[in-house]
Amino acid sequence: MTEERKEPPSPRHNPCLFGHEEALLRVRRAMERERMPHAWLLRGPKGVGKATLAWHLARELLAGPEGWKSCHDPDDPLFRQVASGAHPELYTLEGEGRAERRSDEIPVGEVRALLERLAATPSRAGYRVVMVEEADRLNRNAANALLKMLEEPPRGVVFLLVARMPAALPATIVSRCAQLLLRPLAEERVAAALRTLLDLPAERAAALASLSGGCIGRGVELAAGRFLEVYGRVLEGLATAASPADLLAVAGELRDAGGDRDGWSGFALLGEVLRRAVRAEAGMPPAVELVPRERAALAAVAARHPLDRLAALWDKLQALARRGEALHLEASRALIVFLDELAAIPEPGGGR
Repeated sequence: MTEERKEPPSPRHNPCLFGHEEALLRVRRAMERERMPHAWLLRGPKGVGKATLAWHLARELLAGPEGWKSCHDPDDPLFRQVASGAHPELYTLEGEGRAERRSDEIPVGEVRALLERLAATPSRAGYRVVMVEEADRLNRNAANALLKMLEEPPRGVVFLLVARMPAALPATIVSRCAQLLLRPLAEERVAAALRTLLDLPAERAAALASLSGGCIGRGVELAAGRFLEVYGRVLEGLATAASPADLLAVAGELRDAGGDRDGWSGFALLGEVLRRAVRAEAGMPPAVELVPRERAALAAVAARHPLDRLAALWDKLQALARRGEALHLEASRALIVFLDELAAIPEPGGGR
């Protein structure tokens, strides 16, 4: 029976904030002291919660201190205005029409149109908020136009820039922003978030949290891709592979993992198998089994190789995946070659 999966809200529609209290308090203190920087840059790994915090801050900036508690209630008028894009003092740079342009960039025309809108008289007292949820997608001309606004910011406007790769932004933009660096969360907090957002059983949430690297978004992605199910099939296949046909079946599972065009998500999954096998062989078996009988299957994989060889294979896999993704190479053939080396299929009669 297929498990019914609850869809998590987008950052814009998410009333919940998990962790990052220090960053939130820093912005609140600036508001209370009326010493608000004109721009904040939110940094951190993918899925850590940058966009969710940015929309949380946007609501609080628009509501003011007296509305901090109520503005995150989905029934609150301000929450609904922000969620629908109808708030008169909220502006976004989102790269609209990307499909037609066949580009993921935010073009300069959108920044210039924003500047014209900001020149109008505000409809109310308080802050106006500009949200740039993927600031590292600004093209060069758009970044230069935004820089001019940051150098001479309109009165009462606060820019919220979210960037997974701040190095892609001009240093002049970064230097004009107060920075909020978000760090990975503890596994327990990620598990609690996954239980709330996806309505997951505690055991499954804990397993996904252990793979998330402290990033809720990563846990959500793993749940959506049915990572645990695929992981279990791949691990069992590697533990019991006895023929080239068995390896091809494993390669097929890995090739389809994640559904990305070039197939490199399968390398991330295989890397997790190797990482956990290395730790298990080194006397650090997983505290939480991702799938039933995982410890026994990891031991079967580790039994094919000494610990130093397993570790070397893991390093080789990581390097191969980095090169392949950077060069947009197709992963299927590399997976088969690597699996053949990893499996060390016994020769007929018991040889290795």
